[in-house]
Amino acid sequence: LEFRRVLFRSDLMCSFPAHVVKDSAKFYPLYYSGEANYAKIMASNSNIAKIKNWKVMYKYGRTDIPATTGSGGCPVNMEKYIFLKVKQGDSIRLDLSAEEAYTPIRITSGSWDTNILVSEQWMGFKNYIAKGETMTIYGNLKGFDCSKNGAKLTALDASHLPSLLSLYCFNNAINYLDLSKNTNINLVDCFGNPFTTMTYDIMMCSLPSSNKEKQLGVLTSESDTNYSKFIASNAQNAKDKNWKVGYVSQPYRAISGNINTNGRYDCSVDMYMAIGLTVKNNSSISFKVRAKSANTEIMIVNGSDTTRTTIGTTWTTKTLTTKSAKLQILGTVEGFDCSNNGDNLTAIDLSWQHSIDYLACYNNAISVSNMNLLYCALPTKTDSDKGIIYICNDESDNDYSTLRTSAQNVLEEKAWTCLLYATSTPMIFLVNGNSFVCPNATIREPKVQNLLLYPNPANTYIYIDGNDNELIKIYDYTGKLIKQEQKKGAVNIEHLSSGLYFVVCGNKRAKFIKQ
Repeated sequence: LEFRRVLFRSDLMCSFPAHVVKDSAKFYPLYYSGEANYAKIMASNSNIAKIKNWKVMYKYGRTDIPATTGSGGCPVNMEKYIFLKVKQGDSIRLDLSAEEAYTPIRITSGSWDTNILVSEQWMGFKNYIAKGETMTIYGNLKGFDCSKNGAKLTALDASHLPSLLSLYCFNNAINYLDLSKNTNINLVDCFGNPFTTMTYDIMMCSLPSSNKEKQLGVLTSESDTNYSKFIASNAQNAKDKNWKVGYVSQPYRAISGNINTNGRYDCSVDMYMAIGLTVKNNSSISFKVRAKSANTEIMIVNGSDTTRTTIGTTWTTKTLTTKSAKLQILGTVEGFDCSNNGDNLTAIDLSWQHSIDYLACYNNAISVSNMNLLYCALPTKTDSDKGIIYICNDESDNDYSTLRTSAQNVLEEKAWTCLLYATSTPMIFLVNGNSFVCPNATIREPKVQNLLLYPNPANTYIYIDGNDNELIKIYDYTGKLIKQEQKKGAVNIEHLSSGLYFVVCGNKRAKFIKQ
């Protein structure tokens, strides 16, 4: 590069590619020492170019420019980072590699931070003292190794580092790993963490697809403490995306074998959105289902049988013979009609189905108490977008007088309208049906946008991405407000019971599972 009488910029040298051979590239910021910009050049930091094996020279005579006096470095890319949840006061061991040589990286924890230069090769492990409950590593990294920190490292979020190629996070206390944003990643070693079968399934569904084989190390051997949990997952979901799923052996960067599992988790179906039916075993059950969008995948679990099908915005009818007392329909469902099953259907559980806004369930054997619990499990709607439920066909139904005593007040609180199916007119409830109180009181919340939080599932803390000290509200699946606080950073959920919860922060919402 030849620069004559042009204002010198240090960030130009930061953009220079690194060379392997010393002095194999040349940079001419001045023609000779008498130029007007000489003082500015001498005040810059020419070492930025020199450490990348560039010679900094005068154009005239091809002689070296004397050592400059500046000490400024290249800026760190603060838009790319990995976030860790760590134990304050303990040392965290890290090994890093960057996209190119002499890449500036910043590590922060609490009020402490440090800047380092990282090469394209692994640098070797160094210890960094956690001055807070989190540690963030900023910069253009391609390899990240936080292995063998044990209980000192409990969460990892790499969603802001799409350039990541290799991740070694084994032998820690991480209980959730989502790699859906790491589209370039090709190697993951994550054994020795307290993963559940659900965690494995979510992680493997999040892996990017590839034309070339990638490697996922999940166990060390069949004697691994997590062996049975992983075998219950569905590794085929990773294999279908060209990931080799195998055992990891010393030196923990070699993956061998091909682990086969027996799980049935389906990535194309939202397995944590479910309708549960209590049915009579070995009986005929018929239902209709529809989705908000075309080509929506659902899965029907009937005893040991699993059927996968595609539904759309019009009704799809299914009739089957039950093989147990429970029947599940998994996936995102907007409308569900299980009417006219008589004594074969006694209860409906919607506590894990939060997208539904239409339900027809008349002419079944659902008691008033089970109907009230069904009301409590309905997702909370809004006055401008109410849900519709049909519990009776008309006033001649055998159970009409009984169901009139069910809890109209719960439906009103959740913004659901109860109609007679035959006439589409409102059902008239009796006053004594309005005194029912759900196991958890209900609170209506407006519809909101998606919120990013992690880890999910979680045991002790959740972290909300982008939260700027806003009021955080946590609700259970019935809509009861469980907790609220105004803070930035980690939210303690250790006291919550296991189950599904909603988080509202500003105008955004997310759901998470408390393990």
